[in-house]
Amino acid sequence: MKNKKLALGAVAFGCYVCLPAMAQQDGDWSWSLGFDYSEGDYGSRETTEILYVPFTRTLRHRALDLSIHAALREHYRPGNVVPDIGPVGGPSADPRRTTESGIGDLIASATHNLLPGGGEAPIIDLTGKVKLPTASRSKGLGTGEPDFAAQVDVYKPMAPKVTGLGTFGYTILGDPPGVDLRNVFYASLGAVYQIDSQTSAGGTLDIRQRTSRFGDPQRELVGFISYRADANWRVQGYAVRGLADGSPDWGIGAVVVRQY
Repeated sequence: MKNKKLALGAVAFGCYVCLPAMAQQDGDWSWSLGFDYSEGDYGSRETTEILYVPFTRTLRHRALDLSIHAALREHYRPGNVVPDIGPVGGPSADPRRTTESGIGDLIASATHNLLPGGGEAPIIDLTGKVKLPTASRSKGLGTGEPDFAAQVDVYKPMAPKVTGLGTFGYTILGDPPGVDLRNVFYASLGAVYQIDSQTSAGGTLDIRQRTSRFGDPQRELVGFISYRADANWRVQGYAVRGLADGSPDWGIGAVVVRQY
């Protein structure tokens, strides 16, 4: 397993080093910085609070997007809940409430535009992701194991100023010692409305299968609004309402994006 982690780390580092060289040839940069706060009991009598501050660096090179995503800080008040996974232990899990913080997992992804859209034709993207286990398992901030995911995203004009959104994907979860995590399908369906040339708003329903026999499926309603200040700057805010024990009860967040 140690060799696997080193290999995955080398892949991510290689992508990071190659991004500037590709940008000099023919590419556009962007970065984003955000925050995400959520609360939920996840089917227990204890409330878990998670504060997540992500940073993403992306290069768009022709029809390919390459991204490195890192959590600058993750603050976590657990029962037996791991961020993005849910409960990983039964009733005998340690019920003590603690406050933990540290770096999150590093995620490297590549997205290829299969269909560029235009007119009433859809835009279709194919994405592959690798999660590198940089978050501390002992603090409950991650599983300590790598994950792999693949997904398809579809954007389809539905009506004047309305675009339908759809995602379907599959994640292979690494099993930490003593825990049997299940590989899961996930999906999202929603729409976005273009209010004016700078502002859009929309919503999605996100679902995912349960990740363990102790957990529950995820079902979440997400509402968002996005404002583009100019060609280079965009800000987006969102709110989340959980509809199942596998999801937080509620959450809020915001992201600032800079393109250049």
